[in-house]
Amino acid sequence: MPDVQALVNDFVLKLKRRKIEGSHASARQTAELLRSVVSHQRMPHTNQAAALIDAVKGVGELLIAANTVGTRFQFAGFNLLLF
Repeated sequence: MPDVQALVNDFVLKLKRRKIEGSHASARQTAELLRSVVSHQRMPHTNQAAALIDAVKGVGELLIAANTVGTRFQFAGFNLLLF
């Protein structure tokens, strides 16, 4: 399995280059990416929820910054832009 950071970087690059067409494809790939991030997140013994929230927030901020034009939708407290 590729490194999670590599998956995130690849998806951000696809968003910037407009390689993903349609809101359904964008939403589906975003959900798959976030599932990978959560499943590969190393969590401390304490404050596990906060660690997961921080991981998802970090990825969400990258995706928002990469996708600057399109339709807005809210996912887990983030305003994501999809085209």
